[in-house]
Amino acid sequence: MVERKDIIPILSNIGILIDDQMETFDVDLTEYILDSIQFVSFIVELERELNIEFPDELLLYDNIRSLNGFISLIEHL
Repeated sequence: MVERKDIIPILSNIGILIDDQMETFDVDLTEYILDSIQFVSFIVELERELNIEFPDELLLYDNIRSLNGFISLIEHL
């Protein structure tokens, strides 16, 4: 099971820092992932760290809106 505590360090690895106070709230990832390079870096880092592979049809920027929604998506892989 993937949790927020698993994703926050991965975001940090690619230079996206989420305030510790925000960890209790859902986070709008579109406010943090600003371009396609960050998006691809995030996906690659997730796949490497969590040992998962995203199907191509899920690799759309619009599929990654909220942190909680994205965690739910990962759990259903």
